[in-house]
Amino acid sequence: MLSAPIPTVTPIMLKPNGPIVPNSSPINTIFSIEGKGLKLHTAQDVQSIIADLAAIPNLAEIRLSGNTFGVEAGVSLAAALKGRQGLKVFGF
Repeated sequence: MLSAPIPTVTPIMLKPNGPIVPNSSPINTIFSIEGKGLKLHTAQDVQSIIADLAAIPNLAEIRLSGNTFGVEAGVSLAAALKGRQGLKVFGF
């Protein structure tokens, strides 16, 4: 009997009224607020997102498409991500 390898799946937890945040799996760590239609213009608007990102030590991918980011919010988000060596994909 032939046996195919079982793919690795990373469980993702949905926080009530918040972004999708993965568990602490070191294999694949994704942060997504994709398609939520958020309008984030100021640094204050992205503070909860920055806090969620800081809580993910092995952050590899960020998905932000489908939301509106103003200049101040974008600058604040960029400053929070500075130095994140493991970040491979940034989907805006």
